[in-house]
Amino acid sequence: MKLLLAALLFFTVSGVAQNHVTDSSATFFPQWRKGDKHTYDFQLTKYKTQADSFLTGLSSTSRVAIEVIESRDSIYTLEWTFKSIEINDSVARDNKMVKRIQKLGKGMRIVYLVDKDGMFLGLQNWTEIRDHISASLEKLMTDFEYLKPEGKLITSILEAYSSKEAAEASVRKEIDLFHAPYGLSYHKTKPNVFKTELQNPFGGAPFPTTMSFDLVSVEDNNAQILITQRLDEAATFKIVKEYLQTMAAQHGSTMEDDQVPRIRIDDENLYDVELKDGWIRKAMTQRTSETANVSQVESYIIQQIR
Repeated sequence: MKLLLAALLFFTVSGVAQNHVTDSSATFFPQWRKGDKHTYDFQLTKYKTQADSFLTGLSSTSRVAIEVIESRDSIYTLEWTFKSIEINDSVARDNKMVKRIQKLGKGMRIVYLVDKDGMFLGLQNWTEIRDHISASLEKLMTDFEYLKPEGKLITSILEAYSSKEAAEASVRKEIDLFHAPYGLSYHKTKPNVFKTELQNPFGGAPFPTTMSFDLVSVEDNNAQILITQRLDEAATFKIVKEYLQTMAAQHGSTMEDDQVPRIRIDDENLYDVELKDGWIRKAMTQRTSETANVSQVESYIIQQIR
């Protein structure tokens, strides 16, 4: 009875159940405690090609400290603090404005809530983020007079942080990537498959997709999880076709099938996770999108450094 009471007390106080592991299955839920802190490098690479010809490219690395600043009632409060932002290009890195932009990002915090499954619940400091961005842009325009005519661009950046909802949309990409593998039970022979959607950049009906969450390997307290998302190309073609035909009709013209661009979007995200403490050790994510003979690749390498 004492052992039972002790066990019940432990789970009541901690609110965290251990991740379950076998040789072919694993659960992955947060095992965090207040004060837990890890530092990660987020290396972003983006490039665009057309007919195998390079168009544009960008590579940057952000160092982020992630800390659990509160853990209560199965709700976690996480704080991301940007320690540094670097452009991984020797020419751009020597540009005075690029150097200043890198400094302005240093110290920015993102504070948000997640539930016991590691799912995002809401941003807590959106006004702080808004004020940081506003002050940074004002400083930039003071130091670089030629930016002042770009008032519309500056306004559009500020609008991205003009409300809590807008600010959440602006900061969630990396957060969602980081939390993607949490909150599921995994089995090597039974992937978790879900029908999902992607936002339609043209407006109208979203694009249907299929997401798969697979356990690649599990050994001791380490697991490798693969998350893929595939666009339903036939259904997407129909959605885009109907939209373009409607637009064409409004201008007194028509749109034939061979004029409708084919769209392909593939996501492939691989996570190395530690099950005992519930933290990600490394992640490699990549989205490949193609339309009208133009291909764009966006990838992240997320590496825990301490």
